[in-house]
Amino acid sequence: MATEEDFPEFAATIGVDGRVVLDCLASIDGRVRDCQIVSARPESLGFEQAALEIALRGVIEPAHGVRGEPVLSRFRFRIPFSLDDEPFVSGPRPPRPNVAQATPSSLALAKQLVERYGVTSAFPLEMGGLPLERRAVINRWIDRGEIDGSAELKDAAVQMTAAMFSDRQMRTLLAGGQLDSMPVVTEEILSLGDYILWDVDIGSLLRKAYCRQYDCG
Repeated sequence: MATEEDFPEFAATIGVDGRVVLDCLASIDGRVRDCQIVSARPESLGFEQAALEIALRGVIEPAHGVRGEPVLSRFRFRIPFSLDDEPFVSGPRPPRPNVAQATPSSLALAKQLVERYGVTSAFPLEMGGLPLERRAVINRWIDRGEIDGSAELKDAAVQMTAAMFSDRQMRTLLAGGQLDSMPVVTEEILSLGDYILWDVDIGSLLRKAYCRQYDCG
């Protein structure tokens, strides 16, 4: 049985369910081994690997031969993946996190950094389960402003970048230099991103764009 912890990250983010059919070997000690994917819908969202991991931790009653002794056997079964479909409700915006307001000059430097290195360099999305080429496509959509909500994501990335780096550090990076050490991303800075995007349903916006190009089952 798939649990919430088994759900691939990106599929959970965009709210897409899945199902996988496996063909496995039941050993004489009841362990499940040598599993093969028969089918997965949708494909390439991470449900295949998640299903294999679930299967391999299972135990099953072995088949028995004519004398009643346990014998090796193969069997097929289906693993569904489903999350509770909770509607997006933003509620009242919470107080702004305790992060100093960036100056106009800091925001201008941060905007240059985000435009050079991409929104997701400062505001990474959870994309576990996706092949690398699809992660690159999604990052490109966001960085080029090709999905609804891109402007809000960029604003969050700029403000978080301005909060993380000093002006001197940002100028060093823009000049192609390296920092002695990277700044620590604090809980307050992460909360600033959540605060800016409080009433933006990023999951639904990503699902709309992703399912327009790829099969969502």
